[in-house]
Amino acid sequence: MKKEEALKLINESDSEDWHVATESDHETFLNNFEETKIAPKISELHNKYDEDIHSVLGVRKNADEKTYDFLKRTLSEMKAERDERIAKIENLEKAVKDTTGKEALEQAQRELESVRNKHNSAISEWESKYQELEGSTHMMKINNELDKGLTGLVFKDAKLMPEDVRNIHINVVKDDLAKNAEFVKGRLVFRDEKGEIILHKKTLTPLTANEILKERLKPILNEGREQKGPGIDKNEPVIKTKDGKIDVTLVVPDSVKTNADLMTFMLESGLKRGSKEFSAAYAKYSEGLVKV
Repeated sequence: MKKEEALKLINESDSEDWHVATESDHETFLNNFEETKIAPKISELHNKYDEDIHSVLGVRKNADEKTYDFLKRTLSEMKAERDERIAKIENLEKAVKDTTGKEALEQAQRELESVRNKHNSAISEWESKYQELEGSTHMMKINNELDKGLTGLVFKDAKLMPEDVRNIHINVVKDDLAKNAEFVKGRLVFRDEKGEIILHKKTLTPLTANEILKERLKPILNEGREQKGPGIDKNEPVIKTKDGKIDVTLVVPDSVKTNADLMTFMLESGLKRGSKEFSAAYAKYSEGLVKV
């Protein structure tokens, strides 16, 4: 959109609230939002799971160790202890077979039984802890995706809704969504009360975290139109023709991870399926996406 067209649009609109920014300013805004709003929440979530692991296993993460590496190391150590006990049991069983003399045999059998009981008890405890940690890791991944889905959402001014009240509302919605969320073929999907995957009404593709959060958080979102600069609004793709070739510029959100996500986003941006513009945009932005 050229500057003259943008000014004409502003003059013809009844809205009094406009936000105008260059593509560079908008990108800076999104980066700052991720660093100041999303990154701290993800860090806080990781710290919570670090404390959960410490509470369950009694060990703490190293200062420079990531949560995933910490969990992997801890479970590896537990597996090593289990393997060591198995080896000891096998050695004792062999010793029982090779032992001669009643007293020596009875002593070896008692020692074997003692180690076997401790091993079985440790295995049960290990399996219980593993399942608990596996569940915590699964929820951590879901919450990470939900935090990413908040990127780009514009909330009501703090004067209309205090930030602490807004955060409570966001957390309630996130917790409710997380209860019925799961990963299917590497993609996060959300299920309704009947257990069915929630789909986009137009494209019949699973709603992304950004889309479902935008729907559930609508009461606290700023519903006024936000002009993000010429051609930056996702519903106004920039379409140029040069040397007979069509070039379409879109601001594709991070939530677009598959070719199906991309097609849904392009349809919502106003591009018509089957058009030259649609084909040009798909060719430009589908590279590297997961094919579904």
